[in-house]
Amino acid sequence: DPIGFFLPGLPGKTEDPDADGLTYGGRAALRVPGRSTEFGVSYVHEDRGAGDADLAGVDATVDLGHDTELKVEAATSSDDSAGVDREGDAYLAEVVHTSGVFQGKAYYREQDEDFGLGQQNGSESGTRKYGVDASYRFSRQVTGLAQAYRQENLVTDADRELVELGAEYTGANYTLRTDIRQATDTFDDGTVDRSSQIGVGGAWKSPDKRLLLRLDHEQSIGDDENTDFPTRTVLGADYELTRAVLLFAEQEFTWGEDADTSMTRAGLRSTPWQGGEARSSVEQVVDENGERVFANLGLFQTWRVNDRWKVDAGLEQSRTVSDSPRRRVYPDVPPASGGEDFLSVSLGTSYEIYRWFWNARLEFRNAERDNKYGFLTDLFGEPEKGIGVSASLGLFRTETDTGAEEDDGRLRLGLAYRPLDSRWILLDRLDFVVEEETGTGVDLDSWKVVNNLNANYLTGPNQLALQYGLKYVDETIDGANYSGFTDLIGIEDRYSIGERWDVGAQVSLLHSWDSETLDYSAGVSVGFNPMLNTWISLGYNFAGFEDGDFAAGTYRAQGPYLKLRLKVDQENLRQLLK
Repeated sequence: DPIGFFLPGLPGKTEDPDADGLTYGGRAALRVPGRSTEFGVSYVHEDRGAGDADLAGVDATVDLGHDTELKVEAATSSDDSAGVDREGDAYLAEVVHTSGVFQGKAYYREQDEDFGLGQQNGSESGTRKYGVDASYRFSRQVTGLAQAYRQENLVTDADRELVELGAEYTGANYTLRTDIRQATDTFDDGTVDRSSQIGVGGAWKSPDKRLLLRLDHEQSIGDDENTDFPTRTVLGADYELTRAVLLFAEQEFTWGEDADTSMTRAGLRSTPWQGGEARSSVEQVVDENGERVFANLGLFQTWRVNDRWKVDAGLEQSRTVSDSPRRRVYPDVPPASGGEDFLSVSLGTSYEIYRWFWNARLEFRNAERDNKYGFLTDLFGEPEKGIGVSASLGLFRTETDTGAEEDDGRLRLGLAYRPLDSRWILLDRLDFVVEEETGTGVDLDSWKVVNNLNANYLTGPNQLALQYGLKYVDETIDGANYSGFTDLIGIEDRYSIGERWDVGAQVSLLHSWDSETLDYSAGVSVGFNPMLNTWISLGYNFAGFEDGDFAAGTYRAQGPYLKLRLKVDQENLRQLLK
């Protein structure tokens, strides 16, 4: 929902590693029997070490009858963890009507700048928006569309008003659309930026249904001052390589008073099952290498060339032909066109034979602020039934326009021993990680070796888990060298009570040899299987420590925790997505 004031979790993670933090929350609801009417209350508390953050909300969904529903929400939050008290409120009210030929919605939404616990959409922060959306189907072929809204920036006092009317015609193998629009931005100094537009577009599908061609054009008439509504032309084509995989390409041009831009996109889009879609163009991802803007590899996101080979490719570029300083009503929202100029390319392939699978990807992004390069490859195999081996390599490099350079590399080797006729399961993983940074203000050169060995022994209702981990770290920071050896010994025992419940206890010891320090963790937990392939456990550690290199599936920090384990494969993921 637009306010989005819940989904709590345990445990909470604080910014202060020496502080104890607890996050808890939940929602209680009352549903009226026989009607789609519900009333709810929600509360979330976060202990962030340096302070607390709280959020409380109420919501109601009321069936008004005649295919009409009312939804209202109100929430308030406070946060003093950053040394400054932040308080804010958020409200939502909407009436939705859905019938055979008419669909409509009237809404009011407001969110203070300081509202929330950090999970809210930044583009909605400090705004008020109200308006209506409607569509009416005049016949099987003709549909009318309309929307009107006013959005106000509560911080800068700027506002936007938009009115749009349109119509769509759907034929046997084509669609046509047309619309008129006026968007007006007004700033606190009285400046008005307005764009009045006429839009036309259409799509055509070939008789064999494999090729789709698209063309859309929005032409400014008279006024074209609004930055987010320039004259725009989009040409696109989709080609069905298989029943589940599309090859797509799209070219966009914009011409505005402040900027002329060009954007190119190409790649693969797949639908592995009904209701699911994976897209292999270029997306923005934040991960261990910072802001990686590369191909976003997902489920079944490749084109199967034959029974053994698959390929994956993506291309995206953005180019601002001309630009001048632009004033925008919502600076936190990415511009509708233009922005940073960049070119991003990715190419991937995979090969599968019998019990072996290999894949590799090359990724490259050239932008105004930095260049990023990436190479990833993985190998998985089962030389014998019950024995699995794996190897993966990832190399990343970033070069910024300030002269800073970052290089990251990770080599991982894995072994799994789990024959069906044995009570033992052995899992071992070896990681070699290299990092180097120069020109960032602090020169860093580091490498580390981490090995985690886990063993499980199952006998009747009892399961014993053993872990031994070791790592050696060598870091040089601005010429000063630091190194050390650390190892971990852990043991956990779980006992099943019936088919659904189990109880367990764990003890772990972390030893830093160079500093001659010892940390230990000890706790108890209870587990529950609510359904097949799902396990939930609630536990409490009386003492604890944290080390991400040895975390795996065990929580060792002091305090309460809640864990959820879900076995996900193609079959049960399909059920979850339906």
